[in-house]
Amino acid sequence: MGRHSDIDRALADAVELRLVALKVSEPDARTQLARLTRRRIIEIGPSVPKTRAAKALGVTVPALDRWIARGALKTRRSTSSREEIDTLSVVELAVEVAS
Repeated sequence: MGRHSDIDRALADAVELRLVALKVSEPDARTQLARLTRRRIIEIGPSVPKTRAAKALGVTVPALDRWIARGALKTRRSTSSREEIDTLSVVELAVEVAS
């Protein structure tokens, strides 16, 4: 598996874990789900390429750019000076869109 598919899988896992946590009422289970979600987000890193963020959100890169312009997503500069999307912002928006 390549780095991009790893990012895609980890983003999907983080979103799914957050969505399940919304349905769980038991505090201990919610805490465990939150811990697992944080672990997946840390594995991804602080930011993701625009193409990966767009895929996770089910939109095109131009649509993603519009969300960025509206302030719906935070961006960061990668080590190669490319604009990338804050990982937590992607997960939070994906959960919002899915719920």
